[in-house]
Amino acid sequence: KLGWFGNAIYGNGDYPEVMKDYVGRKSARQGLKQSRLPQFTDEDKLLNKGAYDFLGINHYTTNIISNKPNPDSEANYEQDQDIEFRTDGCWADTEASWLKVNPWGLRYILNWAKLHWGNPPVYITESGRPDENGKDDINRIYYYRNCTNEMLKAIKYDGVNLKGY
Repeated sequence: KLGWFGNAIYGNGDYPEVMKDYVGRKSARQGLKQSRLPQFTDEDKLLNKGAYDFLGINHYTTNIISNKPNPDSEANYEQDQDIEFRTDGCWADTEASWLKVNPWGLRYILNWAKLHWGNPPVYITESGRPDENGKDDINRIYYYRNCTNEMLKAIKYDGVNLKGY
């Protein structure tokens, strides 16, 4: 989802081509004369591109994504993506049903931003997992220790421009 929102600012000033294509085709099937996705003017694209000081990422978990075409889906952001979310059964559960522990996903998304957007300065602005046992919460300690380790790998091994957590 990061690319769908960030490409206009960190990328080429416009929505990703795949997004314009998907929403455009779905809009046509819905009988619309033009895409439901607003178009940026050339002037908008020039203003959008590079209009940032840093990239702030809220990261709690990562999902495995696969293609799931649904040409007749409802007209909304979630349905337009034509994707399926899943997790791996080996990932640790948390008190929140949607949040599975997989620290490598944080390193992956940091590298994705570096590769696609020229390594902007990045701050992890939110992350975490539910508290289970107050101060004696070994699962939260595991989460933070391993996420911090993945961030350190991203900085030291991958050259990601991570500035803060």
